[in-house]
Amino acid sequence: QGEQLHKVPLHIRTIPGIYHHRARKCSLLSSKNDSCRSSRDPSSPRSRHSSRRSPSCSPHSSFSQEGGGNVIRVLMLGASGVGKSSLCSQFLTSEHKKSKLKENVEQPLQKEISVSLNDEETRVVFVDYHHGEMSVETQMSKHSPEAYVVVMAVDDKASLDQAERILAYLRMSGIMEQKSVILVANKTDLVRNRVIKPVEGKNIAVHYNIKYIETSPGINHNVDELLVGVLTQIRLRRKRGEQRKNSATKVKSFLGKILNFNADTMKSCTNFHTL
Repeated sequence: QGEQLHKVPLHIRTIPGIYHHRARKCSLLSSKNDSCRSSRDPSSPRSRHSSRRSPSCSPHSSFSQEGGGNVIRVLMLGASGVGKSSLCSQFLTSEHKKSKLKENVEQPLQKEISVSLNDEETRVVFVDYHHGEMSVETQMSKHSPEAYVVVMAVDDKASLDQAERILAYLRMSGIMEQKSVILVANKTDLVRNRVIKPVEGKNIAVHYNIKYIETSPGINHNVDELLVGVLTQIRLRRKRGEQRKNSATKVKSFLGKILNFNADTMKSCTNFHTL
């Protein structure tokens, strides 16, 4: 039937700070008094991070057209009901943390947000289709994403199997050598129903040499960290691509991999500040 146009108020989300290397490597550098404030109510506290948010949801937006500035596309993949759309919605606004999320109804949208991180503004387009509505290959060729977020639900073992199949396909396609791939264990607030342990997700991330994070839109857990992590990974990969034009950098990178072969890979898979 085609995609439907969904409109929401437009505003800009600003996330100051860099990754903190001390206590939790995938957390933003912020104080306990930092807050995330709504653009409609500047005085209302939202979360640990100060931000201004400006989402726009549409299947074909001017943001994604050439000449629209620094635009990146992120493909959301995973089984049905894992909460992909809830994550996207939480990227756009914090209002969802006070309302009941309907995660079984996932809309095939392109959700766009303008994010200012470390004084650099980027327009991010999150592509989120119903699982099975369009093949991964077709989504890849249609949208040419710079990052892939593979989502599973911690209370659904079958979603882990589906995530592994997607990751295997991305590796076979050579995507992991070129683009950023992040494995997300979602719905961590469902503690009693949890069947996927953190170590299982980390082991998969280490196996595929990708990043791993656990999230929960329901309690706004690690949602900002995931958004910033996606941007950081893309920027790091772009920077490495530019550096690799220098042959000396290639040798240094190769030697670095050898010297760090026995490093704590389980910890590095959750550190979004490194590739």
